[in-house]
Amino acid sequence: MTAPQGDSAGMRPLDDILVVSLEQAVSAPYCTRLLGDQGARVIKVERPDGGDFARNYDTRIHGESSYFIWGNRSKESRTLDLKTPEALATIYPYGPFKTSDGQVLFGFQNDREWKAFCEQVLERPDMALDPRFVGNSGRADHRDVIAVVIGDVLPKLTTTEALSRLDKAGIGTAEVRDMAGLWAHPQPAARGRWQQIDTPAGALPALTPTSGQGWQPQMAPVPGLGEHTQQILKEFGLGAAPNAATPKTGA
Repeated sequence: MTAPQGDSAGMRPLDDILVVSLEQAVSAPYCTRLLGDQGARVIKVERPDGGDFARNYDTRIHGESSYFIWGNRSKESRTLDLKTPEALATIYPYGPFKTSDGQVLFGFQNDREWKAFCEQVLERPDMALDPRFVGNSGRADHRDVIAVVIGDVLPKLTTTEALSRLDKAGIGTAEVRDMAGLWAHPQPAARGRWQQIDTPAGALPALTPTSGQGWQPQMAPVPGLGEHTQQILKEFGLGAAPNAATPKTGA
């Protein structure tokens, strides 16, 4: 089989986005399948000794697992033993790094980006010329030395300042947000993604899912315990439920 190919339907929302996912079972693969549906290139990292155990949940689809087939279209598979010391250790710097008021996430894989990082972000052009740090393997082998320098520079910068330097250097980056920070991000509001829904605790904001051409997602209330018991029983001609929970309404 070959890597997933694009079609002629025009640009999709996540075309040119690369996702590398360490995943198995159902929930995470389903999430990355949704990213793949939107055009992302998804590389699935699996154990060499059998891979994602969902591959063996059943054999309902011509000998293949229905769970795996359902959750893993539009992906590429790469086997990797994460127990070995060299696993994922050939790219450095990579990961979240602390700033004075938060964290930024970045990583790069070539000497051009390393040079820009040293000059624009660390403001240490001498490090770009240090032979110890040539190539991904060199930087990985001397990660302790690099970590000291990063730990001296980035914590003195605000997240905004760090992101500005990384952007100027042409290095892919993002702010690492907690749930409160994600909730407060301006983009969902700017795109009209928030909608009020009724809940047992009163009206609350909810993030609307992606809609399609000519239809909108259903955003119905969150039910109180047993709120619809009698209605459902009546609808199906089953009579009243004497021990049904008392419905609770929102504030």
